[in-house]
Formats: sequence, C-alpha cells, structure tokens
Amino acid sequence: MDYYSYDFWFMMFNEATDIITSNGDIDMAVDLYKKSIFFNPKEIKTYETLAYIFYDKGEYEESKTFINDAMDIDFTSAPLHRLRGHIAMQEEDDILAEEMLRKAYDLAVASNFSPNNLSNYMKSLFDILIKIGQTEEAMQIINQLIDSDDENIILYQNAGSIYQE
Repeated sequence: MDYYSYDFWFMMFNEATDIITSNGDIDMAVDLYKKSIFFNPKEIKTYETLAYIFYDKGEYEESKTFINDAMDIDFTSAPLHRLRGHIAMQEEDDILAEEMLRKAYDLAVASNFSPNNLSNYMKSLFDILIKIGQTEEAMQIINQLIDSDDENIILYQNAGSIYQE
C-alpha cells in the first residue's frame, strides 16, 4: 500500500481539482481532497488547497485548521502565513495579522519569490501597517512597490492618501 500511496494521493488530488474546474462542485472536491490526505498525510498542497477553499467560503475556523495542519508539516510556507494574516485581519486581530504578514513577507524574500509575486506580500503587509497606524513603514513599502511597478496608478493613489494624513 505504501508503494502506491503517492499515486493514489496524486490521482485523488487531481480529480478533485478537475471537479472544481469542470463543474464547480466544491463540496465534492473538498470530500476528495480530505480523502486524499489518508494516502499522503505529509503533502502540504492538500492542506493548503483546503485552507484556501474554506477561506474563500468565509469559513475561517475550518481554514485555520488546515493552515495549522500544513504548518505542522512546513512552518516556512509564505502563502500559508499570508493567508493566516488575512484571516486575522478579517477577525480584527491586528497583532496576529501583523505578525503573520511580516513573517509571510520575510519568508517570501528568503525564498527568492519573483518581484511580481513578492509585491503581493508587500501589499498585504502595507495594508496591515496602514490599519495599525505605522505609516512611516508603510510608506517605505509603498515606495518599494512603486519602484517595482511604476505604472500602477493605485500605488500612487495609496501613497497620496498617506501623505494627506
């Protein structure tokens, strides 16, 4: 059985993904993703996928369960820290949100994410810094974002709104 476990996991994971893309039956896909865990319980992709599905459905407790399961396997996942930070923001836990979004950004930098991908982490960190009133640090981030994408008008608008405060 162990010899075929990865193959079974891979087949079920892909089938669940195909269900979502072909007919959008999220519940059936979630059931398959959960069943696939039995065959490869150390595969972080399954937990990460389930965490995002439940986040998108607004089921934050369920999402956090899968984030925690994934982080027990790999605590260095930048996307999972970012997702946990977004949930904390939704739940008005600004301290945890800042901690998770800083960690996500640091992990993304350490993992050499592409500039486009890294900018998403910077934007998330920017959002929480503005929310908690750390405008100086937020300005440093917005300036870095502008340097990396100098045609993005929204970044200039964000910078302008900070200067007006």
